[in-house]
Amino acid sequence: LLCVGEASPAVFDKYASLITRHRQVELSSIKSFYKEAQKSPFKFFPWRTGHMSFSFLEEEEALTPAPLSPLHSHRAVAGVIGVLHCPSVPDVAREVAQFEKVCRTFKGASTVRLAAFGPSDSQMADLAKKDNIFLFPPSVEEEEQRAEGAESGPPGEESRGSLSVTPPSTPPAARAPRSAPSVLEQHAEIMMTDFAACVLTELERWMLVASPTMVDLGALEAVDGQGSVPGAGASGPSPEA
Repeated sequence: LLCVGEASPAVFDKYASLITRHRQVELSSIKSFYKEAQKSPFKFFPWRTGHMSFSFLEEEEALTPAPLSPLHSHRAVAGVIGVLHCPSVPDVAREVAQFEKVCRTFKGASTVRLAAFGPSDSQMADLAKKDNIFLFPPSVEEEEQRAEGAESGPPGEESRGSLSVTPPSTPPAARAPRSAPSVLEQHAEIMMTDFAACVLTELERWMLVASPTMVDLGALEAVDGQGSVPGAGASGPSPEA
């Protein structure tokens, strides 16, 4: 999970929390996003009761190779999600290009998404030239700040190229009770469901062609004659698969 641009830690944490709350994605919700291969190894998945579990890592931690990582595929970085707070950056196109460059350092990450929060009309024109970008409307606070400086048109839903665009937040008088999910929360859920489906598709594709020759045997050189990893201490409980 990467911070794209120059957002403050507080702003990044605010928007990243919309994504990280979806650490578990129900398989039943993925089904409509996922097209199963003819000879899928997942035919007997518990689609009604199962879920996919994600661990979200910061950039430095994700780039640090774990001992024998080729033998622990569940610890590999399967995808990259960027969080871009558009009001904090003067040049959106430059930040997107930098994000794409960083993504290339994660060799095994087959699924990439960029969550762009609160873009202006001019910024959306730049974002429309890129793929795998989800646009989020301004937060309630940002929307009210913008309303003080300029009049805005009526809310509506539109499609711009390959972007996913949501309508602006509901006016204060018509807002649902706070127990109901906000537009931002709903869109984050959709993005993570789509992300999970893409990760599952790539995992399926990998399993259909998997063979021992795909394992990087060079990583095994870290193991000494006793079968231990130099510098490794006691391990904790295994993470969820």
